[in-house]
Amino acid sequence: MTHRAVIEAGPATIRRLCCGATEATESVLEWIDDPVALVDGRPVATGELLRSALACPADVASVRIIHPSWWPARRLRLVSAAARELADDVVVRPRSQLLRNAVKAAVVVEIAPQLVAVTADDTVAEPRIGPPEQVAEAVARRVAAAVRDRDAPVVIDAPAGVGGAQALAGMIAQRLPGEVSVVDELPVKRPSPNPVKAPEPAPVRTRGRLRVPLATAAALSVVAVGLRAHPGTTDPSTNLLEGRVAVQVPADWPVRRVTAGPGSARVEVASPGDPHLILHITQAPAAGDTLDAVVEPLQRALELADAEAPGVFVGFDPDGLSAGRKAVTYRENRDGHHVDWAVLVDQAVRIGIGCQSGPDDDALRLVCEQAVRSAHAVG
Repeated sequence: MTHRAVIEAGPATIRRLCCGATEATESVLEWIDDPVALVDGRPVATGELLRSALACPADVASVRIIHPSWWPARRLRLVSAAARELADDVVVRPRSQLLRNAVKAAVVVEIAPQLVAVTADDTVAEPRIGPPEQVAEAVARRVAAAVRDRDAPVVIDAPAGVGGAQALAGMIAQRLPGEVSVVDELPVKRPSPNPVKAPEPAPVRTRGRLRVPLATAAALSVVAVGLRAHPGTTDPSTNLLEGRVAVQVPADWPVRRVTAGPGSARVEVASPGDPHLILHITQAPAAGDTLDAVVEPLQRALELADAEAPGVFVGFDPDGLSAGRKAVTYRENRDGHHVDWAVLVDQAVRIGIGCQSGPDDDALRLVCEQAVRSAHAVG
């Protein structure tokens, strides 16, 4: 007997919402951005691991994937490809649309381990950097900017598998003036109609564990959602998770890992319109949690490089400033282009953001500022 499988993929687990049982798989998502995963010390292709996580005990006629609204397109392609090994009929649905339909909310707030996504007409993301109270304030501002009606109903998605999600959801709810529902798992059910608004000074009502009928989850229409991370940029953006680093980058720019050749191992995010415009992202352990921990070793390395190739690395500034953040800054000159580097330290991780453009080209300024502003360590 065949059936339709409905699967919750992310943000913290992969759960099967069918077959009469719910199963959670956490280890798969740890490797979803890598081609190969390590399972009990053994390398396994990530696609194979995903197929195993998505597989149902019964034959499957179709698969419906419910995914975080902020997931980048490459993740959706990977999960969809794995699901197509199980069934020809595969459809992906963003969590925001499911929750909006179920709770009749104007805004959906999704709490993830590294960020909080806010979806109204489109999706914006706020990194979970700093004290939770500051993150909650920033998210509340995002919600206020997303809709004109300050009393518009809001649903907060605070999955039980995401660390600190419930506490952060409460802080966000306290800062919103309208009706607020809090969901901690899927599926959920519709709240009762005509809810009574809570009195001041707590004009926000939070509900506990709401559930949406499984049939509703399976019947949602497909919605294409872009992630716009910062109002100063012109391209839809998404969160690139690489190793221990998360950075906001343009959503439609190709990404490749570079592990051979000159220079440090890095990720390159290139403009599809001009492949010479590239965002370089590097990471390495730092000797401490402050920027001072990287100044001396980085300066020494650049001095050695300058001895071999004079004039390539110039303008070293240990007290630099980039996108409003303290950073070690310098320029790398190459034939036909240059790379302006900003080096940051977060949680004992050295993060390098390099902005490559032509000799007199400033085309990547907004993209680079967004990347520097958002770059942070995860895990």
